[in-house]
Amino acid sequence: MPGKHKTTLRRWRLKVEDPEKFEEERLKQLERMRLRRIAKQKKWEQEVHTRAQIQEQAAKKDAKRLKDRERKKEKYNKKKIMAILGLSSSKSKAASQPADKLQVVVSNLIPETDSSAGPSSRKSVGKVPSQTAGAARIKRASSSSVSSQGASLIGLKATPSSSVKNGVGKQPLGLSKMPPIGDNAKKEVQKIIEDHELVVFSKSWCPFCTKVSSTL
Repeated sequence: MPGKHKTTLRRWRLKVEDPEKFEEERLKQLERMRLRRIAKQKKWEQEVHTRAQIQEQAAKKDAKRLKDRERKKEKYNKKKIMAILGLSSSKSKAASQPADKLQVVVSNLIPETDSSAGPSSRKSVGKVPSQTAGAARIKRASSSSVSSQGASLIGLKATPSSSVKNGVGKQPLGLSKMPPIGDNAKKEVQKIIEDHELVVFSKSWCPFCTKVSSTL
């Protein structure tokens, strides 16, 4: 290497001819080498720090992406379960409602009668003929329709309407609240039966059912 040989020869000649200048140049060269090493070290540290930051940001993005995926999957599974079990849950909810929320709707249970039939044509509980034109339908209703403090009473008034007299139409229905029952249950039940064409007692009023079960 001719260039290196010339540089070495020049430095050797400088060392022999001017030792002070040679020492000064040598110190300057050592300082340049030290600064170069420091710059390389800083550059390497900066690259390592940047690489660590990049890796940390990538890890955060991956964790966030995985978390979002798990959340979406859980939400989808919940919707799927609700769609599958929606019908059964609604049925179980309807079955779990208490019995005092039942509303009995009776329509056209009394056959066509004449107004001259008199009290003998009145029917009491348990004596409704099997060949009636209507049917009893049981529906769910809110607690406002039937109170839990008393039973509902659905009765047909004894006086038929003009349409029933002519043999056309249905008997009007009358809905009223069951009065409180006292000690003389048999007498009160007989009075209720005489005042109404048809009486339907709700099962939600257990004390009443217990008192008059022997009389019905």
